[in-house]
Parts: sequence; structure tokens; C-alpha cells
Amino acid sequence: MTPHACLAQEIAEFLDSYGLDASVPREITFLVLTDNEPAANGLVEVLSTRGFDAVIEAVDQDFWIVNARIICVPEGDALIRLCQRFLAVAEEFDCDVDGFRVHAEELVSRDQSSPDLTLDSNEFEGQSTQQMGSIIQELMEMGVEESELFEELGAISRACPAITRMARLHQAIELYQDRQYVAAYEMFEQLFDETPREQRALLPLMAFCKFHLEKFEMAARLFEFALALREGDPVEEAIDRLELTVHLGACLSRLGRFDEEAELYVRVLCEEPNHAKAHYNLACHASRCGEFDRSLMHLREAFVADPSLMPRAQDDGDLAAVRATSEFRAIVG
Repeated sequence: MTPHACLAQEIAEFLDSYGLDASVPREITFLVLTDNEPAANGLVEVLSTRGFDAVIEAVDQDFWIVNARIICVPEGDALIRLCQRFLAVAEEFDCDVDGFRVHAEELVSRDQSSPDLTLDSNEFEGQSTQQMGSIIQELMEMGVEESELFEELGAISRACPAITRMARLHQAIELYQDRQYVAAYEMFEQLFDETPREQRALLPLMAFCKFHLEKFEMAARLFEFALALREGDPVEEAIDRLELTVHLGACLSRLGRFDEEAELYVRVLCEEPNHAKAHYNLACHASRCGEFDRSLMHLREAFVADPSLMPRAQDDGDLAAVRATSEFRAIVG
């Protein structure tokens, strides 16, 4: 699917989720965040010649937001053409759409004055699912650790405080980083309830909170829900799903469901034979069961895939039994 078709579909789904009639004229505002001031100025200039009411505002000395609003009937081919027209200009200046707003008020004609752009009960705001979902997936594919994942998301949302949902996401992430997991979870849950279409992105964040609160049963259910939404993902997007499967296994371990835990890691290795964390966790499982040969085998595979796991293995209580063997000492040097 082309980028403009994806954006049109996202807007259409947003309208449907709020029960807004797409067959009547409405005002739509596209939001673009950029760190290139000349590009922002050029984007405003060109959009203003193509039917958009475009303005620029400085977020800080390093970032600018372009608001490009237009009145249209947001359905079918008309919506697709609108998105195509906007993205064609944005691409000229190497800019991406970072979000959109849809006004709830129905407009009679293109010439009618537009409602105030301040956020209130008469306006709905939508965020591109790529703002969170794709970012999370890309970071997980890069092997980013959980703490670094939240740090990166915080940096992204700080760069765009003018977008309400991202500012609230940033606040929730800060609470998480301060280990205020109860408050962070409540904010993630509010965002989750307000925009069901972003469940895929928010569920892992909610699950991490419950995990650190040692609410492992709830964390496991949230990870299972997140995985269910990823069922059927293409192979090239499987890394996200595999990482969540490993986290689910960690929850089951805390719940004493060790056989189910091991089955999950085996399932991960069937798809990705060199998955370091799956090998490492299977080594822990085998050590607890007294299966030292199997534990050592998985440790070797884990260390080959990720040598940084070696220091962790020196102190991991789950490896206490196998750590007493000469073979373990030979592996870690």
C-alpha cells in the first residue's frame, strides 16, 4: 500500500472509531515535525499555494511544527487524493506526517470560517501509529534494551510537546523512568482507552509496568494480548513478536509455570535459532532442573550471539547450580 493510501486509511479508521460522518465537509490538520527550518518554511510556502492554510511554529530552537489545515469531504477517493497531494509536497522537503487533527464540527463549505484550532471538546486529535508502534518495533529490532527503549521514546516525545498525546506519553515515560510504575501504568491505560487503534503500541508499555510491580499474572495477560495483535505478522516483522514472547516467558517463570516458559523459548528459537535471550533463559531453566549439559549448551549459544550476557551469568541465581561446574568456568573464562 502506498504511503498516501496508508495515511488515508488511518484517517478513515480514526473517523470511524469516533463515529464521525466522513460524507460531510470537515477540517483536517496535518502535523509535520522537522529540525530543518528552511524545509519548514519551504513546506509552508508551497502548501499555501495548493489549497492549504499552513503555518509554522517553533517548538524550541531545534524543532519546528508545520500545521497544514484544509477543508474537505474525507471519504473515498477524495481523501486519498488529499493525502497524495499533501505527501507529494512533504516529500519534496524530506518531511513526514507526524500526526493529524480532525474537527468534529461539520462545515458547510470550503469558504466557511474554520473553528478555533485550540484543543477542546469540539476537536479530536489523531496520532500516526508510526509515532509509537513503528518506533517501538524498530528499536526492538535493533536490540535496544528496555531501559533504552523508554529513553528513546522519551526523547521523541520531548521533541514534539505541541502534540498533546505525545506530551502525555512523555509524561508517562518519565514516570516509568522514575520507577513510579503505578502512575505510569494509569497514564498508559488512559491513552489505551482513548484510542483503541493504538493498542498494539501501548500494550507492551503497560506490560512492562506490571512486570516491575511484580504483578506477573497481569503482565503475562498484557504480553499475551500484545502478541495476539501481532499474530500473522510477516516474517520481516517477527523480531518485535519474538522479543515480546521472551518477556512473556519471564513472567511465566516468576509464576512458576516453568514448562510453559521453556516452550515459549523453544518456539522463539524455531524462528530465530541465534536468539541470545531465548538461549540464555533456556540455560537458566535447564540449570534449575539440574540438566547441566543442556544448560551449558544454551549458554554457549547465548554468549556467541551476545557476549555481553557473560557478566550477568556470573551472578544470576537461576544459574547457581551450573555455575559450580568446571565447564561453566571454562565457558566464561
